[in-house]
Amino acid sequence: MNPRNATVVALLGSSLLLACGGGGYGGMASGGTEVSGTVLKGAVSGASITAYGITNGMMGSRVGSGTTDSTGNFTISIGDYAGPLMLQASGGTYTDEATGSMMGMLSGDVMDV
Repeated sequence: MNPRNATVVALLGSSLLLACGGGGYGGMASGGTEVSGTVLKGAVSGASITAYGITNGMMGSRVGSGTTDSTGNFTISIGDYAGPLMLQASGGTYTDEATGSMMGMLSGDVMDV
């Protein structure tokens, strides 16, 4: 793997989809220019992913953003930022595992990834 890439795989439970946050993953971008991964609750298609730097354990400024494809994959350019990240997902659709119905995140709902 190219050391300038960090991979984040977010396995999100239904409780996160309903809770507007909670849980999370803070990946380490070691001098990289891109963060890539997959948002899963089924595949979350069309979600907006935003990467924030973390300063003193708190969410800092936005360092990049992107959108998931139809299989939940994303790649975000983070420029020259190097350090811990907080990723948030909003919007998008997924197939509900219990009913097989397409579900969408409500406006204002955010998942910490």
